[in-house]
Amino acid sequence: MNAIKFRCVTTYDLRTLYTLSKIGAAVKSRWKSLAWRLVGLVIAAYMLFMGALSLFSLSGMEIFGVIYLLCGAAAGIWSLFLYRIRAWYVRRFFMNGTQKQTFLFDEEGFEIAVEGAEKRIRDEYGEVLRLVETGDYFLLFLEKNVAHILPKGTLTGGTSEEFRKFLEEKSGRAAEEMRG
Repeated sequence: MNAIKFRCVTTYDLRTLYTLSKIGAAVKSRWKSLAWRLVGLVIAAYMLFMGALSLFSLSGMEIFGVIYLLCGAAAGIWSLFLYRIRAWYVRRFFMNGTQKQTFLFDEEGFEIAVEGAEKRIRDEYGEVLRLVETGDYFLLFLEKNVAHILPKGTLTGGTSEEFRKFLEEKSGRAAEEMRG
């Protein structure tokens, strides 16, 4: 490994995973994600309406009203809190105790040291498909559904502006700015 230019530590807390989920969906297809969430809200509203109608119609269909209300509430919660639910789900079922990753950037690529693991992962800048910058993070997309998230607050070795220029130069990709 060459001399390290930049170092960044990512702690995978719920806020970081929420941002990763939200930006990841926006990068893949912002309008498609928004459309599905709106469809979910419409379904939730319909089910809540039908549940209320069934409960108050006095037709002996109260059990269906309760089922409609529960399903409508679940669909509404899912649609409104989708990114937070995804963040919790990933943390709970996929992180396997991984709390921190340290990224070490040099002239030829970057290494990822996973806390508690002996093996390090090495990636080359040519593998970066997209480079996204938000107010607090950089995201390096290696595949459509695979990204590394790098908090600007833990960056050492230079400023976030210098780091962005470094990544743009090494990856050959222009950084896309997004709200996050």
